[in-house]
Amino acid sequence: MERVLPDRYELYSRLGSGGFGDVFQALDRRLDRLVAVKAMTVESADERQRAGAEAKVLARLNHPHLVKIFDADDIDDLFLLFMEFVDGQSLNKINSTLPPETVCGSDWRPLMH
Repeated sequence: MERVLPDRYELYSRLGSGGFGDVFQALDRRLDRLVAVKAMTVESADERQRAGAEAKVLARLNHPHLVKIFDADDIDDLFLLFMEFVDGQSLNKINSTLPPETVCGSDWRPLMH
């Protein structure tokens, strides 16, 4: 990860990993703020295209319960997604039986069929 991370960022630690890649904490030296960097392995042109398209969609979303996307980059075999760092515990480390109102906020409403 350190070999492909642009010089603008200083890598700190791994925050977690999952089926879609690893997430790291880094310092954005230019803006002097912590960011989360999701690193996803891309092995084909199709995977690169899909990762880029997904990054564009995520960057257009604006909701208080979603992290903000700051930037994306395709370097070697990694697609990097630079996003807002939110301090605290991962939801999967907190009791998985939290009610939707707690996880989603007070404006949560179940879908009506």
